[in-house]
Amino acid sequence: MRVPVLLSLLLVAGGLLAACAGRAGDSPLPEGGTDLTVRDLGHWTAGRFDQPARRLIRSASAWAAAWDSLGEGERPAVDFTRETVVLAAAGERRTGGYTLAVAGVRDSAGTLVVTVIERAPGTRCMAVSAITHPATAVAVPVVARPARFVDRREVNECG
Repeated sequence: MRVPVLLSLLLVAGGLLAACAGRAGDSPLPEGGTDLTVRDLGHWTAGRFDQPARRLIRSASAWAAAWDSLGEGERPAVDFTRETVVLAAAGERRTGGYTLAVAGVRDSAGTLVVTVIERAPGTRCMAVSAITHPATAVAVPVVARPARFVDRREVNECG
């Protein structure tokens, strides 16, 4: 009889801890490591990334190819001897009002941890009825490490 009660209490405690872990106001970056300087390269809604994408771009040729999928304006200059581009694309969305942002990049235990926040329009928001492809790109100091992307989702509740 005691084992099921103890197991139930552990499950409830674990659920409460998990629920508290994602509260608004928490840091978007994981604990530990060093925050990297982030230089914004742009935000787009009319790109051609039909599927979600998360990429580290480490060469001018890869940046040119990615830019072709973003397809707007003049490509920002990046010195790939000093910087790496972090690209995040949401893929196809059925309305406007979606945005992506790189909330931070942290060098942690031999891995770049990139936190990407996707904001979606809430039920009270007026959004254009058009297919969009939100994307964002930033540059960070060059670090020869693999990346782990942490995706967070938020809803923008309009007035």
